[in-house]
Parts: sequence; structure tokens; C-alpha cells
Amino acid sequence: MTDKNLLKQGPIIENNEEVEVSEVLTLTLCQSETVMGNKRQADGAITRSAASSEEDKVRKNQMQEDKDVELYEYQKELAKEGCDGANVIILAPTNSGKTYVASRIIQIHLRRQKAQKKLARVVFLVENEALAFQQGKVFAEQLAAYRTKVFTGSVQSVKGQFLRDHLAELDILVATAQILVNDLTSGKIQSLNEFSLIVFDECHHSYNDHVFNAILRNYLDMKLNSKDDAEDLPQIVGMTASLGVSGSTDDEKGINHMKRIMANMDARFLCTVRTHDNLESLKKHMSSPIEELVAVKPRENDVFKEKVLDAAIEIEKHVNKHVAKKRRTLTDSQKATFKVPVNIIGTEQFSQWISDFVQSIAEVDASLGRILNPCREHLEAYSKSLLLHRDARTKDALHVLETFIDEFNIVPPLEEMDSTLVNIYEEMTITYQVNEDGSENPKLVRMGQILNEILVFNANARGIIFVKTRELADALVKWINESDKLKVLNANIFVGQSVGSSRGGMTKCRQRDALECFKGGLHRVIIATSVAEEGLDIHKCNLVIRYEHVTNEIARLQSRGRARAEHSRYFVISEEVSGILEKEKKNQRCEELMNTLVPRLQEYLENSANSWDSERRHMQLQMKKELECKVEERRLNVIDEMEFKCLNCGSFICSSRNIKCIKRAHHIIIDPEAYKRLNLQRDTPYFTEPEDIAYGGRLFCAEISCQKWLGSVCTYNDIDFPLINLKAFKVVNSNGVGKKFKRWKNVPCEIDAFTPEDLNNLTEDRLAKQIENP
Repeated sequence: MTDKNLLKQGPIIENNEEVEVSEVLTLTLCQSETVMGNKRQADGAITRSAASSEEDKVRKNQMQEDKDVELYEYQKELAKEGCDGANVIILAPTNSGKTYVASRIIQIHLRRQKAQKKLARVVFLVENEALAFQQGKVFAEQLAAYRTKVFTGSVQSVKGQFLRDHLAELDILVATAQILVNDLTSGKIQSLNEFSLIVFDECHHSYNDHVFNAILRNYLDMKLNSKDDAEDLPQIVGMTASLGVSGSTDDEKGINHMKRIMANMDARFLCTVRTHDNLESLKKHMSSPIEELVAVKPRENDVFKEKVLDAAIEIEKHVNKHVAKKRRTLTDSQKATFKVPVNIIGTEQFSQWISDFVQSIAEVDASLGRILNPCREHLEAYSKSLLLHRDARTKDALHVLETFIDEFNIVPPLEEMDSTLVNIYEEMTITYQVNEDGSENPKLVRMGQILNEILVFNANARGIIFVKTRELADALVKWINESDKLKVLNANIFVGQSVGSSRGGMTKCRQRDALECFKGGLHRVIIATSVAEEGLDIHKCNLVIRYEHVTNEIARLQSRGRARAEHSRYFVISEEVSGILEKEKKNQRCEELMNTLVPRLQEYLENSANSWDSERRHMQLQMKKELECKVEERRLNVIDEMEFKCLNCGSFICSSRNIKCIKRAHHIIIDPEAYKRLNLQRDTPYFTEPEDIAYGGRLFCAEISCQKWLGSVCTYNDIDFPLINLKAFKVVNSNGVGKKFKRWKNVPCEIDAFTPEDLNNLTEDRLAKQIENP
């Protein structure tokens, strides 16, 4: 790319070179995600150097005219109250251009604040990294006269650029919400008063424990603790396609749900398109896909399911035998939980039973737990394979089992039960291969017909298939690309970044590449999890399929909004008896209810006799009181010290006092004695952060008869720390009662932050031991 072309895109590079502005800089960043160790650090340095050089060039060209953001008339109606400075929620359909509405509100706000010589700084908050870069690009183009930059986890880790360090020099900061929460929690950003306007994208998430609410609680504390509501609080703007009604078809409950979100956002107005002419204009920019619910009969003569049931029954016999030996030591609840519900294996209900089962394993003595835990692992694997078998091909379900057994056999069977379970699996696969019926999945047959009809013979057509899990997404990609009729579609996967690529996640570069290839036609269909439902600018689709997966009325509206092409189609495909289609019908009723309730709510909010301002404040005080009660309840239940033991064998690993939290997210063991109870397997780091923190390798229980995986390795200042995976542990109190936790926030003991003092003490201890034992 020449300097001339680079300067044409100057505002975008100034705002953030990662926002698809410079092929050179984008490639540098993508490459930096795929290299590790010293090479990663070197590439990071090159990236920062290149970025700095290009930004210096662009700043010379930064004095641009502050041109009005151009809006359609219906968008001007949406923006009106926000431009006037009120706290608002903008409610408008998917693809109506809400980001452009936000651009205009931001522009008017910055102009007004600067003219009044007041603080003029906007933070635009999103849920994920892909959205941050997408929205950052829009602001860079629409608001070229203002200084914009994107901040995400990778911007911090790869480039060492932190939100808190750039406040003074920027007008608009686009950030993932967790970045701001972290800086507020650590005190590196003292107050939300550092901003004059906060915009929440997809603000319907501002409910319960979502990260948006952590920020909004901070805002409401400022408001409620001040004597004067008119104190210099930042303006709040939210954007969404649907507030939802919390799955209720009751008018009052639906209204109360929307009011609660309004109160969380401290919103005075709910802004929609209401005038007749603007509604007609909006309709011209929208498309309503033809909807169809497709009920499919289940497989007939399901030999694979029969063989899996046989294996599960064999495991059940062993569970019953060993539980019977310990009946006197078990509670009635534990006895009930240890009854394996084989008849529902391969269902969501069985997955819930597994959760209860593992909780009971954490409560019993180590000898019984050592037998039951591997049984639980195998039952869970069989259930997952049946879940996949229900929705995909038999070969995909078998692959799930093969992968599980390969991982289980990393450590050769050390106990009789381990060997027994492996033998059960081997017997099942041998007999199945002999009797395999090769029957097709009727749901795949029907979906193949739909894909063939709508996409295969139209080279310009695009489609998205929404599924629940990464495993199913991967299986459907393979099914399409291995099909003689469908492989021309060259399917690709689109999933989130919440887990590493080695576990099925995608880096942001892979996500961006997937969307670009989809837009360009290299991939004509993508199989996506919920990450693609909202916000992302995905090429207009001719076909949207929700395959055996519906959630709520908001997701229904969002995913249907992807079908933007003319004469597009929207399908929900499910087995006749699954309940999915009935749930979709209920979601449709909820959506219709919301559309009915919104005008009623607006009339209520705008009627001065109803005193929405005072009611909103009362709701906020009540929510604050509820939160304080929860905090106090947790404080009263905090236990000074608990023991962390291997869930599989019950071996003591460490005390909670010797666990520290690093980067407010990762939990490491700092007790040198714990190394005797663990085996650390070092490997190339899969993730590196600033300050020489790297994550990689594997952690195993050192008990010779166990050797189960317990986590990974964190390297900080050249010291390796065991990095705990909570799901591999049971946590035991002083009375010897064990419990299994899914989330650290629910563990009833305080885990302190890892401090520089902790690091110094550990370094000194290590040096002292080296002197004692040269």
C-alpha cells in the first residue's frame, strides 16, 4: 500500500490501525497472534513501531472538516432526544443503522461540550472484540475530525496500549466493556466522570450480572450518592433491536422487565420510529423473511443409540455396585443422585443430572470418588456423542468418543475401574462397527434439500446456520464440505473467542477472514454459534436456519434480521418431539407482545403524571439495596481457609491461602510445597500478555494412581506457577465437607490478588534455596 493510499485512510489508522485500514498493519497483527515466545514479542515490537510511524504521518493530515453525519429522516427521529442530551435507549430493528444514529449523537455531544469548554470524551462499549473493531471503523469514517481508538484485550496484550493511558488524547474510545471494568476495579480509572458520554451497544444485556451492569452500578452509585442528580454525570445512551420481555407472555411482567432495563440505564426516553412517514421509510430499508418451521421425524432403527445405551447400562451396573458398598455413609440425596438415569442419556436433562452427579462426587470420600468420577466422565462423553448423533452424522458422534478416549488414555489405566471403562468402550465400538446400519440423519436430509434449493444454484446467495455448540458447528461444516451436492458451498465455521483455538475457538483474525470470505463468496454458508446473532456486520443473507436451537425472543429477532436479502427465507428445523418448535412459537408471541407493549411504555414514560423520574430513582435504590444484601450475605458466608483437592482422587493440592488471582482472572498456586503434589508439563505459551506473563503447558495431579489434568501453567518473571482449572477440583471446608464449583465468584473464601510483594517474596525464597542447595 502506497503512502498516498495510506493517507487517504488516515482517520481510520489514527483511530486504530487494526480496524481493517492497512493491509500491512492488519497482517502484522494477525501474524503476531500465531507466533509465540520471543518471536511474538519481537513481532509485537515491530507492530508498535510500524503503527507509531504510520500514525505520525496521519496526524499531519488530521485537521479535517467536522461534516454533519448524514442520516435518513427516521434515523433523525431516533437520534432526537439523545442529541438533546437526555439519557435514552434507542430501540430500532436490526440493520436500521443504529450505529450511524449513535455517530450523530456523539457528534452533537462533542460539539456542544467543546463549545461550552466542558469535558468532551466518549466511550462506546461493546461485548466483544469483533464488534469493537467493526464499530470503531464506522466512527473513524463518520467522525473523521475526532480522535478515535479501539481498545480490546488483544490491543492491550499484543501492543501494550491501555485505555487508561490514552484518555487525555482521544475524543472517542471504543472498548470491550470488560476493559473498562478492569480499570475501574483497579482504580487506574478513578471514575466514570472521566467520560462525558457512555454508549452501550446491545444494551438489552444490561440485566442481572452482565458486565454492562458492573459499569452501570458504578454510575448509579455516583448518582444515588450525590446530593444533586444534576451533578456532572456522563450522559448514557443505549442501543438495541429488542428489549425483550424476559420470556413472559404476561403484559405486566413484560412492562416491568423493560422498565428495569430502563432503570439500569437511567434512561429517560425510549426512542423508536413513530411518525407515519418515517415508519414507511424504515420499512423500505428492512426485509421480512418468509418464515417456516420444519418438523422432522427422528431416526428409525438407531443402532448407534442402542449400543451407547448398552455401554451406559454397563457403567450403571458398576456405579450401583460400588455405591451399594458405601450406602451407610451416604445421605438420601446422594443415594438418589447416584442412580444413573440411563433412559434420558443424550438429552439436556441428562447433562443437568451430570452436574448434580459431580457435585455429589465432591461430597463423598476419596475412595468412592476415585471410582465414580471416571464413570461420570465416560457417561458424559457418551451423552455428548448422542447429542451430536441426534443432530449430525454417526461418524461425527464416534469422533467425539474417539477423542475422549484418546485423552483418557494419555495416562494408562491405573485403577481397575479405568480399565473396565476402556473395555466397555472398546466392546461398544467393535459391536457397532459390525452392526452399523449406515442410516442417514433425517434432519440433515431435510436441511440438505433446503440448502440445495436456495443456495447451491445461486452463486450470489448466502446462508447462515445457527447452532448451539462449537462441536455441532464443526460437524455440520464437515458434513456440507464432504457432500457431493453441497460441497460447492464451501462451508466455514464462525464461533467465539472465549476459548482458545485448540479447543474450538477462533481468533479475531480468523473471525474477520471468515466474514470477508463469506462476503466475497469463497464461503457461501457459515455455521455459527450465538456470537453471530447480534451486532456484527454480516453480509446480507438469503437464508437463515436455526438448527435444533432457539433461545429467546431477542435472539429470534436478531438472527432473523440476518436474512436481509430480497425474498429471503428463515427456517427453524427440529425433531417433532423436541419442543424446539413450540419454544420458537412462544418466542414469536413474546416478540409480538413486546411490539405491543413498547408504545404503551412510551406513553407511560412521557406522561408527567406518572413521575417516571421519581419511579426510576426508587427502582434504582431498590436494586442497590438488593445488591448490598447479596454482598453482605456473601461476606457473612466467607470462610477463612478451604482446601483444594483433586476431584478425581481426592488428593490435597493446596490451601486457599496459597492461591492468588493474577490479572483479575487467572488463579495460580504460590506454595512451593504444592509442586510436590503436581506435575507441570511445560509447552509453548498459547497466550502472552504484557509484563512478561505467558500461559501454556499442562498441569497434572502427581498422585501415581490418578495423574488427572488439573489446569495449565502461568509463567511470570521467569517463574512457573500452577494455573488452576476450577472444574478439576473439589473445595473442602474445615468440617471436611467437599463441594464442586463452576465459577470462582461462588467459592466462599477470599482469594487475594497476586501483588508485586508476593512476587518479590517468592523470588527471594527461590534465591535462598538456590544458595542453600547450590
